Amino acid sequence: MSYTGFYINLDRSRERRAEIEAELAQHKLEHLYARFKAADGNALDLPNPNLKSGEMGCFTSHYLLLKKNLDAPQHLHVIEDDVVFSSQAEQVIRATIDNGGIDSYDIIFTDTYIPINVDAFRMYKELYDRSVVRDASGAILNAAFSVIDLAGRLFATTSSYLVNAKSIRKLYNIYTKEITHSPRVPIDLLIRNKAAQGVIKVGCIFPFITSIRLDGGIDTTIADRAEIGRHDKLTVLAGDIARQSFFVEGNLSKCREYVDKFLASPGDAHQALLTNLLGFAIGANYRAI
Repeated sequence: MSYTGFYINLDRSRERRAEIEAELAQHKLEHLYARFKAADGNALDLPNPNLKSGEMGCFTSHYLLLKKNLDAPQHLHVIEDDVVFSSQAEQVIRATIDNGGIDSYDIIFTDTYIPINVDAFRMYKELYDRSVVRDASGAILNAAFSVIDLAGRLFATTSSYLVNAKSIRKLYNIYTKEITHSPRVPIDLLIRNKAAQGVIKVGCIFPFITSIRLDGGIDTTIADRAEIGRHDKLTVLAGDIARQSFFVEGNLSKCREYVDKFLASPGDAHQALLTNLLGFAIGANYRAI
């Protein structure tokens, strides 16, 4: 069974539409992905005392996309318009489908938020180092992809994910129940909660075969969150950088540039010491006591 792709895009986001269409064209994927018009805020005028306008628009967009594809004969690949593809994305997605990797899951993300904590960094770093082989210059020679189970893990994203064709109606019913009764959490956190409860099965392809744009991040995607303060914006940016670093074709130099530009802090001698200890804690020489 193959898959059908959709990219979600607001009518007023013409620049983002051009960017995602250029991204698809670069990887010769235009024939696989159709535009899906995003809902702008609470477009269905549903009861909503909890979510901000953008969160409601995101929830509604993904909900309506599933509604329109309830009887789709193929798996779905749903992406948002700030996604970046690796050159291996289509090949890995097809392999995941062909080898039955999708059969055990309702949703498989192609990348996700990485919590900024020692345990998460150590786990993902160890897995990444086992999966990716680089030459002396740092160029990737080979990558072994797998689907990791996200049950019990902190994850949050709707930027790029596969929906098992057999699970479309199941997910639609879950979304319908939530969105029509004053949704309490954004859609990505709803997915995480349902996975933690065992209601749905969620996985993620690793190393990540997609990511989100860092270029202009402090001005574009972060500007979309104008209602939050600067420190919260920087926290979001830190998560985006961590996520990009586990992208199979992630630009570590660009990640370093963003860290140095936006996140570097003089701190004090104690902070510098603790930073070094945290670096050691995610390295190969660390042993849990």
